[in-house]
Amino acid sequence: PAAEIQFEISQSTEEIEEAAGRWAVSVIAQKMLTDAREKYQREKQGPLLESASRYFKQFTKDRYSRVESVMGEERLRIVDSFDKSKDAPNMLSRGTGEQLFLAMRFALIDEYSRKSEPMPVILDDVMVNFDPERAQATCEGIVDLSTRHQVILLTCNPETVKRLQGASNQLGGIDSTIIEL
Repeated sequence: PAAEIQFEISQSTEEIEEAAGRWAVSVIAQKMLTDAREKYQREKQGPLLESASRYFKQFTKDRYSRVESVMGEERLRIVDSFDKSKDAPNMLSRGTGEQLFLAMRFALIDEYSRKSEPMPVILDDVMVNFDPERAQATCEGIVDLSTRHQVILLTCNPETVKRLQGASNQLGGIDSTIIEL
């Protein structure tokens, strides 16, 4: 019986070593596939998400660096300045989520106008949930967009008007008209 037990232990040890080898190969292959997918998502997102990333980075004052589409899924992910990712908009504050959607909207406007005439852009109090610094950065993005499109911004907030005027002056005194009702 001792020889039989020793034989069974030897066989079990061999099976464990083979399974461990298969497991190691599987883990390495999974890591390689994950890394390749991440690299592809980072480098091959296309002009729409590249544009959205630029706007989002601007609106969030460099807190976030990229907007990505998750391959094989219908969802967005954002990457912060420390290269950590979050599901969007689920893991974002209300203001940051609205900045993401505004960045996507501006990117869609840019993408559409590459293939057709520039269209007017109408915005209605889009910065109500933004902190003052991000509202200012967004105003700079709006003024920049106004160099390529007619932008009509409706607001009841006098601070928004001041921020837009300041952004316009800061970016070279772009001509703007303010109509108070």
